[in-house]
This record gives sequence, C-alpha cells and structure tokens, in this order.
Amino acid sequence: MAKIQAFLKRKNIIFSAKRYGIDALGAMAQGLFCTLLVGTILNTLGQMGVGFLNEIVVTVKQNENTLTYTIGGLASAMVGPGIAVAIGMALGAPGVVLFSLIPVGFAATAMGGAGGPLAVYFVAIVAAECGKLVSKETKIDILVTPIVTILAGVGISALVAAPIGKAASAVGEFVEWATVLQPFFMGILVSVTVGVALTLPISSAAICAALSLTGLAGGAAVAGCCAQMVGFAVIDWMDERQGNVQYCVYIFEEYKRNHYARATSEIILKYLFRKEFLIVYVIIFIDEIIKHFFDRRTSFFALNHTLAI
Repeated sequence: MAKIQAFLKRKNIIFSAKRYGIDALGAMAQGLFCTLLVGTILNTLGQMGVGFLNEIVVTVKQNENTLTYTIGGLASAMVGPGIAVAIGMALGAPGVVLFSLIPVGFAATAMGGAGGPLAVYFVAIVAAECGKLVSKETKIDILVTPIVTILAGVGISALVAAPIGKAASAVGEFVEWATVLQPFFMGILVSVTVGVALTLPISSAAICAALSLTGLAGGAAVAGCCAQMVGFAVIDWMDERQGNVQYCVYIFEEYKRNHYARATSEIILKYLFRKEFLIVYVIIFIDEIIKHFFDRRTSFFALNHTLAI
C-alpha cells in the first residue's frame, strides 16, 4: 500500500473532493467559456450586423451532407476538446496527456449528445489520470502515453457518455418542465440554488451547462446570479459603512497637514474607487466651489480648522 501511495504521489494523482469537485469543475467552466460561450457571443454579434462573423469559413462534406461553420460556430463546436484540455490542465496532466485529451473530449461530446459537457467532465478526469499513470514510464513514451489516454477516453465514452448525457438532459428537462408548471416556486428554487453555487468554490456555469438549462429555468438561473451579486455588493457596502466617519476625518486631517495647499484631487485620487467616499466627494466639491468664489480661509475646511483652534 505504501508503494502504491508513493507511486500515485509521484504521478500527481490525488483522490480528493477539491481536486475533482472544485479544480476540475472550475476548469470545465473555463473551457466552456472559451469555446461555447465565446462562439455564442460571436454569432450574436454577427446577427447584430458584424458582417464577417456571418461568413462561412469552413465547409465539411460528409457523403451527401454538407456542414458549414462560421467563426462562432467553429468555437462552439470545440466545446468538448476545450473542456477536456482545461480539466487535464487542472489535474496537472503532462503535455502529451493534455494534447491527447483533445480527441477524447470530441468523442465524449459526440457520444453524450445534449448532455455532452457533463459526459466530458467525467471521461476527461478518468482519461487524464490513466494517461498520467503511464506517462514517462517507458522508453517509447511518445507513443504509449497518447495511445493509452485516447483508448481509455474513447472506451469510457462508449460506455458512459450516452447514459450520462441522457441523465443530464433528463434532469434539465425535468427542471424546465417543473419551472413551467410552477414558475413561482420552481423559479425561486432554481435561482436560489444557482445563487448558492456562486458562493461555493464550484462553477455554477458548469452546472447549468451540464444540465442544459434553457427557457424559464435558464432565466431563473440568471436572475439568481444577478440577485446574488447585488446582494454581495449591498452587504459589503453595509459592512464598510461603519468606517465612513473615520475616512472623512482622515482626509480632512491630511488636507489640514498640507496647509490647504495640496490639491484636493490628489487626496481623492488615493480613494477614487472606494464607494464609501461619495459623501466626502460632495463635501470637497462644495469646498472647492467656495474657494473659487471666496477667500481660501473662508472655505469649509478652513472654517473647521479655525473653530478647532
């Protein structure tokens, strides 16, 4: 057992929830974004009038069928390889294993159907770990490692990709059906679930993509994301609100230390992007107006300085 553990450690194979549930899932979201989501954005820009994005750049003929791709279509079509390579990188796969995951991701997507992203997730993890096991263990590593990785990935895809894809699609369809049936309660459930996923070290985008959420369910997921982000901003503002008075005093004291000669803008620049200084900006703006029309010593800060003396 000790030898096995030492071998796995040398191969950087770690069986943990963090490695597979956080690192790999987060990498899946990045691969998804760089392919499918970017492709969708490019296609949308083409529909909005960016002409060259609507042009056919690749034509593939298969017997009597002809497939055509735009730039965005090509990016979207590479979602499987993109996810597989991203997961392999998150798992610390060597270069040869990483590149061998490209056909593995393509195979898992093709066999997984609409639930392909989830199938790629499981298949890529197993294929990457198999490739890491044999990597640099033989003198013909350049042949053995990619062959083992590809055969393991395609073989596992043939066994589990279709069932995983169907299961993911079924769950997504059930969520959509339930949301249409009970839009109020299911909308709350979906939005809260996705919102909670945002606070956890897992990828909500990867989860939604794996379940292929669309329609009302997809809209509820978007609403949950937006509400969560707004909530974070409000909570952060409320937490920092307690220190606003101290910040005001600090700026006022620094203004006095410079005998009112330092430009107020120089002081503000240090805190330009801090939202709690909005009231300070208003006060200093009024002060600058007073100084512009009256004597400097009659300004707001000067008056406070005189009273303090």
